Amino acid sequence: MMKFNEKTFYAYKFMSECLPIYAFYALLFLERGQHLREVAILIALWSFFAIIFEIPTGILADRTNRKTMLVIGCLLKGACFLIWYFGHHFWLFALGFSFWALGSALASGTEESLIFDSLKNENRQEEFTAVYGKVEFFATIGALIGIVSAGILASFFSLGIIAAISAVISIIDAIFAMNIKGMKLHRDQTSAKKEKIWDTFNSATRFIKESKVAFIIIAFIILVVSIGSYLDEFDAVIIADFELELFWVTGIFMIRFAFIALGDLLAPRVEKHLNQLKSIIPLAGVGCVFLGVFALLWHPFAMVIFGLPFLVLAIVNILLVNRLNQEMKEEARATVMSVVRVGQNFGMIVLALVYGWLSGILALQYTYLFIALFGVVTTGVFLFIAKKKT
Repeated sequence: MMKFNEKTFYAYKFMSECLPIYAFYALLFLERGQHLREVAILIALWSFFAIIFEIPTGILADRTNRKTMLVIGCLLKGACFLIWYFGHHFWLFALGFSFWALGSALASGTEESLIFDSLKNENRQEEFTAVYGKVEFFATIGALIGIVSAGILASFFSLGIIAAISAVISIIDAIFAMNIKGMKLHRDQTSAKKEKIWDTFNSATRFIKESKVAFIIIAFIILVVSIGSYLDEFDAVIIADFELELFWVTGIFMIRFAFIALGDLLAPRVEKHLNQLKSIIPLAGVGCVFLGVFALLWHPFAMVIFGLPFLVLAIVNILLVNRLNQEMKEEARATVMSVVRVGQNFGMIVLALVYGWLSGILALQYTYLFIALFGVVTTGVFLFIAKKKT
């Protein structure tokens, strides 16, 4: 077995997120004749496609070559952006989103399981937090550079050209994915073929049902830890509420991603002091408290505090993903992680609906206070459950 080359994986992950079209695809749709309502429907379709593709691709990742799945995922994302480059109609944009969702589903779960199994195969599984933290760091830096570069590119090129540039980046990313070395599959291919497809899914669901620790971790990630990622779609709304120039939309994203990147790097150090579930859970509550403090101050000068909850939640996410992988006895890692992603997609939809409802009856400041309070209270509930059940 070839040694896992994590540096190539870092490059792959950086390129996978360094896509300037992220910042402008909604504007591209509007520019091509779509109304805001249709843009919202397209984004909802992305979540729908992501949900239906997630579990099947997770099962596939536990039964086939994971590196191949990452390569195909990159090419599908590139196909999405090429369709957008040529497309001018709603259904072409929707088709692109279906390719993007499938490409993302092929990668989610696959990446974590490939990393953990590769390290485990080399008796280096204790390094998972450090390696996975760096993977998330490079992904965050990639997203940050993609957003910053988008503003520069938009000064010289049309949004369609930016979509084409993103397609080229995805194709280059596929080359990096092709050069990843490591554990292709957690078991030999002959053994995998003897099992029925749903045996893998049943193995994953049985693990979640029987392991109290795993169930608590998964539920907590979906309900609390992912609040930060759920809210990133609404960062620009904060700038509008503060009545700042549009330039600050890029600024708030830079703050978010810079703090997340710092959290990704700090996770291994924090793990040395907090490695038990009962000690990790309260840390998420601290992140929600920071979000509440920002909401209470609700002023442009409080933007420094704005990054703190995402830093803390990034740390908690990495620690819990590592704890979940360590807990797994049966090898269905990708499928289990796909279950987590499905829950997160549902969570995103629910939070978006709640966010829209609250912001319609309350000032935006109180909407964020409500979400922060929910996070703190839910953390307390999970801490009580963890002490009782583990």
